[in-house]
Amino acid sequence: MKIKFGEKLVYALGDFSNNSAYLFVGTFFISFLTIALGQSGTMAGTIIMVVTIFDAINDVVIGSIIDKLHGRGTKYTKMLRFTVIPVGVMMVLLFWSPNFSTAMKIAYALVIYTVYTIVQTSYQVPFGSLPSSMTDDGDTRIKLGAYRDWGANVGSFLVNTFASVLILYFGKGEMNSRGFFCSAVVVAILLIIGGMIPGIFCKERVPVVKAQDAPLKEGLKAFGKNRCAVIATIVTCMVNCVLVARASFTTYYASYCLGNANFISPILSVMSMVPLVGIFFIPILTEKFDRKRMYCVAGISIILSGIIQLAVNNLAGSIISSLLCGLSLCFSVTVTWGAIPDIADYGEIFPAFIVPVCATPH
Repeated sequence: MKIKFGEKLVYALGDFSNNSAYLFVGTFFISFLTIALGQSGTMAGTIIMVVTIFDAINDVVIGSIIDKLHGRGTKYTKMLRFTVIPVGVMMVLLFWSPNFSTAMKIAYALVIYTVYTIVQTSYQVPFGSLPSSMTDDGDTRIKLGAYRDWGANVGSFLVNTFASVLILYFGKGEMNSRGFFCSAVVVAILLIIGGMIPGIFCKERVPVVKAQDAPLKEGLKAFGKNRCAVIATIVTCMVNCVLVARASFTTYYASYCLGNANFISPILSVMSMVPLVGIFFIPILTEKFDRKRMYCVAGISIILSGIIQLAVNNLAGSIISSLLCGLSLCFSVTVTWGAIPDIADYGEIFPAFIVPVCATPH
C-alpha cells in the first residue's frame, strides 16, 4: 500500500511537535529543578532517576494496554486524539514553580513528572505503531520512518536553536521560573496542534490481526526471542541515553564552563543539523548497506564525540562533538524507526513496549 506525500507530511508533523516537547523537557527540566525550584543537583538527578526507573516499567504496561486496545479494534489515531492534550497540560505543569515548601516542591515535581511520563508514553506508543497500520509495504514504512525523523529533527533544530533564546527572552535575560514556564506554554501549544493533526488525517488501512492482542507475559517472551527487536532496543537506548545526557549537560556547560548561556543555542542546534539533512539519504543508504553497518557508524560517531568533548574544552570542540552526535543520531534512530514494522513482522508477536523504549529525542 502506497502512501501519498500529504499523509507522509502529516505523520512527520506529529513527531515535529511531539519531539519538540520531548526534547524541551529532556534538555531543560533538570535546569528548571535547580534554578527555578531551588533543588540541589543531587536532588534533581534523584528525581529524574526515580521517575526514569518508573518509566521503564510504565513503558511495558502502557505498551501492553495499547496492544490490547488496538487488538480489540481501537484505532491508533483515536488514541492520539485522546492523549495529546493531557501531554501538553502536564508539560506546562511540569515547568510551573509553586510557592511550596522545599519538601512539597520535591513531592510536586515527582508526582507531575511521573504523570507526564505516563501520558507521554500513552501518546508515543500509538504514534510509533501507526505506520504498521497505515501500510504493509516495507519500503513505504521505511520512508514513513524517514519522514517522521525529518519532522522530529526540524522540531529538534527549532528547540535546540530557539528554546534557550526563548527562555532568556521571557526571563528578561536570565534563566528563571518565568522564562521556563512561558517557554513551556509555547512548546505545549505546538505539541497539541501538531500532535492532533495525524490523529485526524492519517488513515489506518491494514486490518488488525487478532493474534496481536496478546497477554503481556506472552509478548515479553516473544520480544526476548526476537533478536532483531532486542538489538534495536539496546542500540537506540544507548544513543538515547547519551543524547539526553548531552543535551542536559550543555545548559550547564555553556553557562558555567564556557561562561555564556548564549552558547547553548549554537552547540545544540548543530546536533540537529546533520540528521536534518542526512535524513533524505537514509532510505538510499539502507538499500546499499545493511543495518549493522549503519549502527556501527552510529556507535563510532558517538564515541568520537565524547573523546573530542573531553579533549577540547572550548566552543569549537563542543560544536564538532555535536556534529558527531548528530551523525550518530542520523545513522541509528532513523534506521530503527524504519525497521520497527519489519522487526514486528519478523516475530510472531511484537509487544508495543518496544516503541516507547526506543523513543528518543532526535
